Amino acid sequence: MRKPQSGLRSMLSHRFVWWAVLYALVTTVVGGWLIHTADQRPQYVVGDIATQPIVPRVAFDAIDERETEIRRQNARDREPSVYKLNENFIQLVKADLQKLVQIGIDYETPQQIPSDLRDGLSIDTRALSELKSAGADEESRNAWSQKIDRLMSRIAGLAMITPKRMDAEMQSGASTTTIYIIHPVYKKLTRTNSNGYSLSDGGDRFYSTNESDRFRSDVRKLVQTEFPASIRQAVIAVINDRIQPTYLLDVQATQASKKLVYDSVEEATVTYSTRQVMVEAGTVLTSQNVHLLTLENKAYQQSISKQSLMGMLTVSVAMLIGRVGMLLVVSLAVWVYIIGFSRRIAVNPMRGLALTLLILGCQGLAIAGAFNLPQYLYATAVFPTLIATMILAISYDQRFALAMGALHTLIVMLSLNLSTEFAIVMLSGVGAIAGFLDDVRTRSRLAIVGFWCGVCMAVTCLFAKLSSSDLAIWGELDVVWRDPAILVGVGVMTGIFVQGILPAVERLFRVTTSMTLRELNDASHPLLIRMAEEAPGTFQHSLRIADMAESAAEAIGANGLLCRVGAMFHDIGKMNKPSYFVENQGGGPNKHNKLSPAMSLLIIVGHVKDGIEMAREFGLPVSIRGFIETHHGTTLVEYFFHAAKQQKAEENAPAPAEFEFRYPGPKPQSREQAILMLCDAMEGASRTLAEPTPVRLEQLVHTMAIKRLMDGQFDQSNLTLKELHSIENAITRTLCAIYHGRIKYPTDKPQAESKPAANVAAS
Repeated sequence: MRKPQSGLRSMLSHRFVWWAVLYALVTTVVGGWLIHTADQRPQYVVGDIATQPIVPRVAFDAIDERETEIRRQNARDREPSVYKLNENFIQLVKADLQKLVQIGIDYETPQQIPSDLRDGLSIDTRALSELKSAGADEESRNAWSQKIDRLMSRIAGLAMITPKRMDAEMQSGASTTTIYIIHPVYKKLTRTNSNGYSLSDGGDRFYSTNESDRFRSDVRKLVQTEFPASIRQAVIAVINDRIQPTYLLDVQATQASKKLVYDSVEEATVTYSTRQVMVEAGTVLTSQNVHLLTLENKAYQQSISKQSLMGMLTVSVAMLIGRVGMLLVVSLAVWVYIIGFSRRIAVNPMRGLALTLLILGCQGLAIAGAFNLPQYLYATAVFPTLIATMILAISYDQRFALAMGALHTLIVMLSLNLSTEFAIVMLSGVGAIAGFLDDVRTRSRLAIVGFWCGVCMAVTCLFAKLSSSDLAIWGELDVVWRDPAILVGVGVMTGIFVQGILPAVERLFRVTTSMTLRELNDASHPLLIRMAEEAPGTFQHSLRIADMAESAAEAIGANGLLCRVGAMFHDIGKMNKPSYFVENQGGGPNKHNKLSPAMSLLIIVGHVKDGIEMAREFGLPVSIRGFIETHHGTTLVEYFFHAAKQQKAEENAPAPAEFEFRYPGPKPQSREQAILMLCDAMEGASRTLAEPTPVRLEQLVHTMAIKRLMDGQFDQSNLTLKELHSIENAITRTLCAIYHGRIKYPTDKPQAESKPAANVAAS
């Protein structure tokens, strides 16, 4: 005799257990990689509140940005401006001085020279004679040009700037020491104090254009060293008429010089010891605080790496193993719960895959949000978990959604290193969704549930902040109220978002919401319109069954709306051959009288297959197609079975096997499908009663229910005997309402007989 397996070995022998293990490992591996990715995000974010004093773990040096900036600005302000030679002025004066020679060539006597030119240049006979000598030949002209070049080179040494620039230099820190000029001789950037041009030393060599008298005096001295006395006044007059700043500000060179000095200033540092508080409790973190904390973490990591590379690797690997191990525990907990309480997910690998993708997708969404919007962590970390909870509440049930939402909260906590207060806020939202979202009958239902979910989280968040924050935060009320306000918005956005993706959720998880059922329960649906026109008897039959099924489902707490819609569409396959079904014959000839029982069986049974094909063609949900497949289960087509037996008996042939005259199934897979099977059978049977009194209807309902029960049609529907009894009572009440008696109105014609008043029911 074979020894029975133990409980563990028996469970491991099921294939769905290995699927569960596989999905748990996938969640662990992919989720572990996501956790490792999340570790790269900043630990502190601008706007966070330091709930306790932050002290360095190791001593480290940090850059004092404020002091560094002050030093750099001072150095930049002290750096002198850079000036370049005014080449236009030099060339203009040179050209005019060259024209003096032309005067000596053009005119023989001073009287021939125009009076204004002669008087302005003070040209007399001696001066004109000197100019004639300067232009007499090529050698003389070259000598004259050399004198001009030497003079202008020396004038270039008389550095003169505009009054505006002089005032700017005098007001700046640099003007008290020196400036930079581009010297006309050396053609390079030189420090003026190394070439004799400074404001503090040798200031008589540096002018502003409003000091033209000093400039003219120095120019006169320079002219005396180069030109004879007879021509000096003419040369001086030309220069005086063209006085301009000899140097102009070189903006680009000045900016480059100041930037070079600014960048070259060493950064000021400050040392933080392990006993020094970096950030006080209750401080709202600024960018400077976050930068300081980042430096501390970097110093801490470096101190670990300095100990030994192997030690650092050991610590990193140990931390990774620990966190991935915790994720493995949570993943296994998810599938232990599923196997124990929602085995229909475990036995269907595709549903398991959809659930795994949902968990990992929401985990990745939370991590991505924390990376991109770290200052809104209450929105980015909570939103994905609420989405997962709401989708699972719609797809399965509230208890399953609550469990999965709580476990997903743990996964997000592991991924982002969240606090206990944060987890409590998330769990309050998960609990609110699981508690409020019992059904989706209207489009606004999800948004309303999301709003109340947000309110619950906001209140919890407010309590959490008051319990952990320093009283100093009351100076910044927006810090207290910002996150609760965000959470209310997150709740509403969750409802709106899930409502938008609801059709995709229904297709992915193969569920049908009440909102979709309400849309299907519309007489204007193309299939129902067609059935009312082509098979009116079947349409009326479906309407009666819909009332019966909805009432029976509500009596045991099942989905009445699903039963009603399933009843409306369960017989759509009869539209292909409506006249072969008795309810559509209208008292006319029965077409089955001309067919053999076997052929009639094919037509009758074929309406199930035809209905499935039509349902797929018109895009009916899977849940509705299930009613079409199972509303006859594997029941016996008794009428044609007995007709076949009688035919075989007359032919002295073996009686047909019973299984040959049964529907192909499957049997009802849910309580709702079992209810439809009962209602379908009882509605047809009740029409065969000559006098459908309440007692007869009750006996008929009980007989049909027991018959289906003993035939094993409810074996896969999870229907209990107590629920079956409640269904019988509900169906009986509905049938009695349909077949209620009416008062016979009086007439002047003599009645053949009168019925006792006791047998007349009031209408």
